[in-house]
Amino acid sequence: MKKVAFVSEMALLEPNLSIVKRLNTTYDLYYVTDCRQDIPNKFGIKNIRRGINRAIDYEEMTKFSSFFNLQKTYLIYSLTNKKFFNAIKKAYDVVRVVRKISPSVILTDTTAPYTVLLFLFYYHKIVLLVHDPFPHSGYKKKWLILFRYLAFKLIRNKVIFNTKQYEAFIRNYKLSPQDVFCSNLSTFEFMKVYRPCNKKKDGKFKILFWGIISQYKGIEYLCSAFEEIVKQGYQDIELTIAGSGELYFDIDPYLKYSNFKFIHKFLTNEEIADYVFNTDIVVCPYVDATQSGVIMTAFAYCKPVIATNVGGLSEVVDEYSGILIEPRSVKQLVDSILLLYKKLYIIKQMERYLREDYAETEKGWEHGSAIIASAIEKQYEEQL
Repeated sequence: MKKVAFVSEMALLEPNLSIVKRLNTTYDLYYVTDCRQDIPNKFGIKNIRRGINRAIDYEEMTKFSSFFNLQKTYLIYSLTNKKFFNAIKKAYDVVRVVRKISPSVILTDTTAPYTVLLFLFYYHKIVLLVHDPFPHSGYKKKWLILFRYLAFKLIRNKVIFNTKQYEAFIRNYKLSPQDVFCSNLSTFEFMKVYRPCNKKKDGKFKILFWGIISQYKGIEYLCSAFEEIVKQGYQDIELTIAGSGELYFDIDPYLKYSNFKFIHKFLTNEEIADYVFNTDIVVCPYVDATQSGVIMTAFAYCKPVIATNVGGLSEVVDEYSGILIEPRSVKQLVDSILLLYKKLYIIKQMERYLREDYAETEKGWEHGSAIIASAIEKQYEEQL
């Protein structure tokens, strides 16, 4: 059985655990992920030691044991990635762990600066998972964009997660089509380890947006749509905007509405589970995107999604699981929300599909993980 090391970012934990769970049946797989003092870790570990840690040493990790082998999982904890010497120490720790594992192939989903030594010493063994083929609008860290570009050039075999951007990705970075694989995201099974509280008792129709607040998310269009709905006399429709990040538009005019809730903070996975479980629908009004972890989390709780037809979102949201609309269209947002509000049986049909059928299609993890395995096999054969 080939030995594979998966070096991962904590930010991508939700999809990665489903991938790890399936690759574990084919490979001798080791999972290595980062933790940082300045960002809450998603495992809920409160007293983690700086440096290299083994998952088996922390009781909090036991509830995730159905996804990975705790004996073969490492957590690399640092104070921050923003200071040079911390990033170098973390880069050194990553290489130390990988050297100890001595894998045949390395799978990684990050081009963060702390992977610089990994790329330098092990580029010939790496398969790169690319969740964002292109930077989002408003992204200003040009040196990180440059680092991504260099990684795309250095690493031969890559996996992206939507077919819509496949040709543009190859064309933009001048890549060989045989070196780029198309996988897919599916429902974030990881979220099911949390037990949300049922709070939906007030009879209101609840709409939810959550995630990092950023210009490409198009939140202002959703707020405008909500205001139009209120003006039409619908007083039992509630909108919640929840997440951290810098506000890029004036939200004050909407705060006067009693059914408008703005929670401006970082959300733990426990809080996300509560918000999603207790909503009727989730809305992703993005003006650009690659794919969306928000959608896959909503689907894990069988919640229909209204999403814009940008990036690869149309590959995961269809007429059975939600509604696709054009970006920046307040009218289409209003019409879609009111359609589901007035015809609750449509929501019930979508929930049933997500609960019973979605994972069995080509949108499930079995299909997506098989594509990643193909990339691993190609990388291994090229080393022989």
